[in-house]
Amino acid sequence: GDGIVTNDAGTMRHTTAATFSTYFNANAFSAPTALSLSGTTTLTPSAAQSIYQRVTVASGSQTLRVAITNLIAGQYVIIDKTSSANSLTIDWNNNSAVTSQGITLGSSVEFAIGLFNGSSFSFVETVKF
Repeated sequence: GDGIVTNDAGTMRHTTAATFSTYFNANAFSAPTALSLSGTTTLTPSAAQSIYQRVTVASGSQTLRVAITNLIAGQYVIIDKTSSANSLTIDWNNNSAVTSQGITLGSSVEFAIGLFNGSSFSFVETVKF
């Protein structure tokens, strides 16, 4: 029964709180299938979705490239490196041009959290296990 009044193209509408919550959370977060990396792999988040991505680094040192073309400021990526050997470099590109080397996760199981500021990522945390 509880609701929220919204402006839909100039028409005021009553929307239930449950529907409003579903609308806002539907594209807020994505957790795609785990990746096994061998070579450079590009991860392309959908517009308006932050992402949690599990990765296993098959061997040596691999690169995960996050495509930022569709992102908006405030979105984040969580990269969860599940393998306890090998290393992973996370960088990002904009319209296919690599714009930065972001962070390297070493030979431990770790994860990195990157916050998108509108043009690049600020990696705010890495945790080693």
